[in-house]
Amino acid sequence: MKKSLVIHPFLFAAFPILFPLISTRDTFQLLRDERNHQFDISTYVRRLKTVRTEEFKYIWASDGCDELYNIRLDPEELNNLIDVKPEKARELKALLTEWLNSFELYRPEAAKQVQ
Repeated sequence: MKKSLVIHPFLFAAFPILFPLISTRDTFQLLRDERNHQFDISTYVRRLKTVRTEEFKYIWASDGCDELYNIRLDPEELNNLIDVKPEKARELKALLTEWLNSFELYRPEAAKQVQ
């Protein structure tokens, strides 16, 4: 199985110390280049939260494009099952929500009272 590493062009510009041999100007040119029709940065402008079991991985996305993968049968996450297994997606979304709600919210006014 061939593995490859894909580094988002924004990282080159955001962290030049990590990528000193790559020009920031070239990176931003790539982002602005109208001929580069394959690259759409809007797909990365969203929040993601995820939960997984031994068999499934559910990804909640702030843009409503949630994803569900059977990571046992599809470890590379190529086949999104969100429409095929909606009951499993609901189950894992509830598990994710329960876990997120288990954290106490930080409120600055409450922190001031503790001091």
